[in-house]
Amino acid sequence: MAAKADWERVPIDEKIQMFLRVSDQMADIYRADLNATTMLGQAKTMVQAEIDSACELIDFFRFNCFFAKELMKYQPISEDPSTTLNLLRYRALEGFIASVTPFNFTAIAGNLAYTPCVMGNVTLWKPSDTAILSNYLIYKIFRDAGFPDGVVNFLPSDGPVFGKTVTAHQDLAAVNFTGSVPTFQWLWKAVGENLQNFTGFPKLIGECGGKNYHFVHPTAEVKTVVASTIRSAFEYQGQKCSACSRVYVPESLWGEVKEGLVETQKSLKIGSATDADTFMSAVIDRKAFDRISGYINHAKASPNCSIVAGGGYDDSVGFFIEPTIVQTTTPTDKIFQEEIFGPLVS
Repeated sequence: MAAKADWERVPIDEKIQMFLRVSDQMADIYRADLNATTMLGQAKTMVQAEIDSACELIDFFRFNCFFAKELMKYQPISEDPSTTLNLLRYRALEGFIASVTPFNFTAIAGNLAYTPCVMGNVTLWKPSDTAILSNYLIYKIFRDAGFPDGVVNFLPSDGPVFGKTVTAHQDLAAVNFTGSVPTFQWLWKAVGENLQNFTGFPKLIGECGGKNYHFVHPTAEVKTVVASTIRSAFEYQGQKCSACSRVYVPESLWGEVKEGLVETQKSLKIGSATDADTFMSAVIDRKAFDRISGYINHAKASPNCSIVAGGGYDDSVGFFIEPTIVQTTTPTDKIFQEEIFGPLVS
């Protein structure tokens, strides 16, 4: 909080220039390092790392600096400024922001931790346990660029310990979160239970998972359906909230779509994230491997499901799961309803 008092006094134009300088460095001298740490630490391929830890991270900072400048231009209408002048002052929240970030996008981690600082806020950043390498690099880049100590505080820690600590602190001003529904529900509940202890009313900003789908029209072009479904379902091992997890296909097209999906699935290379021709690498950790393989086992055992392609998994050298396509006879089967967050589309 001591750092916040000094940071708020820095003019916003100076803050923006700091962010833009860091963005330029990320696009240049740090670009390869950001991609490499994301590849090695989070098992992203070269392509997936580039569009995340380089392009999207830089865009987040540049776009939000632009929006901050646009915001500062706005003032409320004064009907007669000679008698009454309406003014609006933009300032930081009262307190600190707790930024809880996910493993699957380096860009989202940097954005949730740093973008609030454009407006003078300070953050406590709890990175994902499985994205420490790339996230620490972002912290180091900003620190080396001259960002003051205490503006962003990098705190790898046990999730429940961090959550209980920040939600019990009187100066919590906001939770900036991307992750699972149960975790965000826990944070929301903890904030609600401690409302009487806060100096204000903390804001809760959360993006959680889902069960994204493709709904295929009978007039759809089969090649496009196949290509879009394969990429959406299996890029980065399906570990995106936007990943296609289920597909509704009309019976009239299913034969062609199925054939295309099976043939394309056979061509996907699974291997090390550092190989240029790898399409898919390992899932993030043992917990994810066990969860996803559990759904595959369910599909193999359930009378409602049949494996169309894939279905294999191997943890002997890394947590590798084949891109798997499951056909189900009912939309109420759990494989068609529950978020899987892995390379399985039904």
